[in-house]
Amino acid sequence: MKKFRVLVAFRWALARDYGIVWLQNQTRAERPKENKMQPYKTQAHINSLNGQMDEITVLEKDESTPQTTYMVDYKGTKCTATFNCITGSYYADDVYGKIK
Repeated sequence: MKKFRVLVAFRWALARDYGIVWLQNQTRAERPKENKMQPYKTQAHINSLNGQMDEITVLEKDESTPQTTYMVDYKGTKCTATFNCITGSYYADDVYGKIK
């Protein structure tokens, strides 16, 4: 019981001092994210160009799978892309990842 009181007091202090609000009984799956992403242009490695960089337009983000994918437009072709956070680059697959 003492540990519980300490935890409640700690959470209360964080909320008071830093404005941190604790969400109770909610997991990531229960809170659907709304896709309010604005399309933007960026550079990406293109599969049909053997990895050469070219401009794409990122249209929307799909987080329904463990691997986050993006729907992109490359020269009028809608296809899938992934983002590598290590290299900071998008990789667009306009050969096998075409979206009809």
